[in-house]
Amino acid sequence: MQLTPLIVCFGDLYWKNGLERNHSILKNLIEAGLFDRGVYVEPSFWLSTLYSEKQSLGSLLKRHRTALDGKLKIKQVVHFIPFKNKISQLNNIEKSVIRSNLFASLEGSNYTLLINRIAFDIDDLLVELIQKAKFSIFDFSDDFREFFSNDHEIDQFNRFVEKTVTKVDLVIHVNEHVRDIYSSYNKNNMVVRNATNFSNFDRKHFRKINKMEGVKAQYTKIIGYIGTANLIRLDLVAVIELVSQKPDWAFVFVGSIGNEIKTRLNQFSNIIYINFVPYTDLPDYLNYFDVCTAPMLINDHTVGNDLLKLHDYLAMAKPVVASNVGGSSDLEGVTIYNDPDDFVIKIEQELEKPNTPEIFEKRKETARENSWEHRLEPLRNYLITHIH
Repeated sequence: MQLTPLIVCFGDLYWKNGLERNHSILKNLIEAGLFDRGVYVEPSFWLSTLYSEKQSLGSLLKRHRTALDGKLKIKQVVHFIPFKNKISQLNNIEKSVIRSNLFASLEGSNYTLLINRIAFDIDDLLVELIQKAKFSIFDFSDDFREFFSNDHEIDQFNRFVEKTVTKVDLVIHVNEHVRDIYSSYNKNNMVVRNATNFSNFDRKHFRKINKMEGVKAQYTKIIGYIGTANLIRLDLVAVIELVSQKPDWAFVFVGSIGNEIKTRLNQFSNIIYINFVPYTDLPDYLNYFDVCTAPMLINDHTVGNDLLKLHDYLAMAKPVVASNVGGSSDLEGVTIYNDPDDFVIKIEQELEKPNTPEIFEKRKETARENSWEHRLEPLRNYLITHIH
């Protein structure tokens, strides 16, 4: 049942970063036949950063590509006029070009709009798109407010939310905590928890990774973590406790790791860093982990999280040790630790457990139940009922 020909998503991550929440929701809705095609608008880009990031204009243009067997166009808002904030005419010219470029992608179609980004730079455009959309959704995939560190940015955030969230047809929230904070802005609210792309991890065969083969040869156990890690989220003390007590074990980070963390962990030779790997390759790395972990701090920021990595770990049928945050206590197969010493103890206990076929399949079943296909069923049903 096609609801509108087109779904347009403003995501907070680049498409190449893999099938995270906004990618997965968009992919699922298109593949379920609710929309014929989509446009995914990546985070905005300022042309001046071509120099600081040592990129070429050609590399920027290559970002405008297709995915999902040609059903998805990937576009990006590019801010290309310098000093526009000081000269209103230049600002208006740039806005006009951005608007024309983006609206051309819509090809005059009726469209559904999904916003998963706090975008101060294009707030007027988003309001216009909300007004023209057949149906519009704002996704609080996080408590976005926690990303802003000063009063000016928080004021901007509040204005943005007031300007956009109050006008959409539906607001979805990553968990009940986030819903309780922001449900007053709009009467139509739904909790859509994170999930896993189960089929990506449910494999019988895995590639050998040379770097991981070297780690396996050097250390007796491999304890792992995937995703972004920074001082706001990571329980650094727990990681230090583990690598200090277990010098013959390797702790492997796969993903975007902040330099401040690397500096704090510089003295430990048994910590391995692997930069971003394509989502489809992630199971090949996870296959080497003896225990998967999510050592997260419990604070105002992480209480608004719902950890994707937990579902991916379980889809691999791996033992999982996590702090009591991000929905971890709701998942059968996830062991909760209470403090840094307990982090080490719980990992040891998981390593001692026999990995029987029954335990293996139970972890898989938990992941199946929390796949995007299942988790998005209430949203799909809601859209079918409310888009005419």
